[in-house]
Parts: sequence; structure tokens; C-alpha cells
Amino acid sequence: MDVARVYQELLPDAAPAGADVFRTHRLDEAQDFVARMFVTHGLAARADPSPRAVSVGRAYMGPVAMHAMDYGRQVRITPKALEDFYLIQIPVTGSACIEHGSHRFDIGSGEASLLPAADPIAMTWAADCRHLVVQVDRVTLEREAALLMDAPLRGKLDFDVRLRWADPRMGSVRGAASALYEASRSVLGLPGSAHAQETLCRAFCQLLLLSQPGSHFEQIRSPRTNAITPGQVRRAEEYIRQHLTQPIGIEEIARAAGVSTRCLFDNFRRFRGSTPMQYVRERRMEAVRRDLESAGPQDSVTAIATRWGFTQLGRFSAEYRLRFGENPSLTLQRARPAH
Repeated sequence: MDVARVYQELLPDAAPAGADVFRTHRLDEAQDFVARMFVTHGLAARADPSPRAVSVGRAYMGPVAMHAMDYGRQVRITPKALEDFYLIQIPVTGSACIEHGSHRFDIGSGEASLLPAADPIAMTWAADCRHLVVQVDRVTLEREAALLMDAPLRGKLDFDVRLRWADPRMGSVRGAASALYEASRSVLGLPGSAHAQETLCRAFCQLLLLSQPGSHFEQIRSPRTNAITPGQVRRAEEYIRQHLTQPIGIEEIARAAGVSTRCLFDNFRRFRGSTPMQYVRERRMEAVRRDLESAGPQDSVTAIATRWGFTQLGRFSAEYRLRFGENPSLTLQRARPAH
């Protein structure tokens, strides 16, 4: 990822203030704006006879956002706890000093910081410091951690605050961030692009989890190998039953069960002799038959089948006949005399 280029594209030198660019010479306005964007924080500035404007440029990509930030002077930032997201702060120019509990270190070109952390954080940005800040939704990152571990996340997901951005081991993370950003400039937002955005965001989150040491690093890199228990299969089945009339994807089922999609497939085959989506289709087919058998005068095969998610009626009828030995229209006809 070319951090300098991304920064420049998000915050061009001559860009006027607008929907995606914020500029002000007033520090109190900047503090209020950044607080609404992130969290409440203390902001103190060293006296500067000719400060640059505080400038922020932004791009949003679902659960991931990128911000180009320049305070235009030396500032000390003391944020409250970041409850809903994580921040990767990458200096583009200059340097910053990070105070994390009893630790203190400087970050400059090729390095970054990753917040939040279990201990309080304070930061001092030098007057020439400009940052590219990558914001990641907490729920999304925690969900991906649980899937990688094949187990529910227990305790707070935390990371080493110092992130060596230029390290070869972070290459995949940089590549995923770059792919996500480039897609946001070209295809994201177009019809049908939501799945691509989700895939790229998930790839970025998973690669970050696999690359940056933290509280669950060993579990993430060495997930438990024992098969999921029947109880976890039952959780998946319960989720399916509760959402039968709604669109259901394999990833949603895996999250409800607290396992990876791979383990979900393996253990449905082991314990149920089918795949999760075959199980979904079978439960829906049974629901259609129940409704057909109790149908009223105004009900139709099309309406009932569509209600349970079958939109390809020719294929539905063939599967119904194979499963129950008769056409769905015959089941409906038998129900009519009762009404």
C-alpha cells in the first residue's frame, strides 16, 4: 500500500472543505469534529506562530474507513477508551510519540500504532506529522477472530500497540488494505458490489489478526483442531429454524454456531450427513408441505413456495416431487376440501 499516495488522494493540498474533507484553523472546532468521528479526547497544542490548518480527509468502506489527518502543529492527544473500533495510525511524514501504560516509544516512517489497548493511551504528534488512520469496526474484527479460532472469543481482543508497518510479515496486510482502497475508488458503491466489499474487509481483518501479535495471537494462529460438538451443530440448526423465511448464508450460520465455515461443513457431514445449506433447503421444503396441507382457498403453490424462499418454481416442483412423491399442486388440492 502506497501510504503517501492514499493520503494525498484522500486529502489533496488544494481540496476545499466539503463532505469528505474537513479544514479549520480553530483547534476547538477540530477537537469537536474529531471527537464526533472517533471518541471524546483531550487535545492540547504547543504555541505555534504560523500553524497549518487542521485537515481531515475520509473514505468509508463498510466496517473499514481510512482517514488522512494533519493537525498542522504539535499536539498532545489523550483519548478516552475506544469502545467500538480499532485504529491503525501510520505516519506519512514526521513522527509521533506513543505512551502506553508505562511504555513510551516513537513511531515514524515504516511504523504505526494500533489502538485500543488494555492500558490508557496518550499521543504527541510532531508539528510535521501527518497520519493515515485506518479505522476497523470492533464487532467485525472480533467476529473474524472467533472464526479463525474456531471458538467463541473470550476476553478482550487486544494487540501490541507498536505495529511495524513496513515489516515483510505485514506485507499481506498492506496488500489487503491497498486492494480494499483501490476497490473503493473504482467498483465499491456500484450495484452488486456489496459482496466484494465484505470479502475485502474480511480479508483485511483476518490478515491483520494473523500478522499482529496480541491477546489471542496464539489461538488465532493455532486454532483448536477438535471437531465441533453436537451442541454447536444444534446452535446452527436453531439459527436456521429461526431464520427460515429470511435469506440465510453459510457465514451467518457459522457465526451463530461460533465456528468457521470449514468446520461447519465438516461437522454437518459428520453429524447430519448433509451440508448446512442442504439442511436449510430440507427444513424449508418441510415448511412448504405443512403450509400446503393446511392451505386455505386463497393460497397458491407459488405464494407458499415463495414465502419459504423458493423462487425457481420449476426446480422447486421437481425437488418436492422427488421428496414427497407427488406434485405440490396435488398436496394443495387435497387440502382444499377441508375448507
